[in-house]
Amino acid sequence: MSDYESAADRAIRRAMEAGEFDNIPGKGQPLDLGGPCDADTWAARRIMKNAGVAPAWVEQRKEIAEAAEEARAALARLLKWRETALRAGERADVVSAQWSRALDRYREAVQGLNKRIRDYNLGAPTPALHLRVIDAEREIRGLLAAKQSPEADETGR
Repeated sequence: MSDYESAADRAIRRAMEAGEFDNIPGKGQPLDLGGPCDADTWAARRIMKNAGVAPAWVEQRKEIAEAAEEARAALARLLKWRETALRAGERADVVSAQWSRALDRYREAVQGLNKRIRDYNLGAPTPALHLRVIDAEREIRGLLAAKQSPEADETGR
């Protein structure tokens, strides 16, 4: 034992000799540093990860993705309802008015989502993690095109 060995070093050495560090998680594995960062950030990330907690921007990203998917799914359900109602002989003007209101609600939802996306992008740690705003009109056109494709195949067009 060295004369310069501190009390902490002695305690660690004794614990190692006694095998107290043999069963720690990740033993023999490289450290997951989670990307380049300073020691304080690394420690904070490690503590959060071990506690099962994610940074606010990660949670925010998940919530935005879920809300966007819910809005898309609602619009798809309403498109299916519209097709079913028209096939069932419902009045086209009534169905059209309800579809128009559904599109307006979707556009409003996308406006709210886009605000949340812009706020998220301000807090995201790097531009590589930024989300793109949603183009409601492009999504509507895509949904309508996807619904028309199977029908075109069925009719032979």
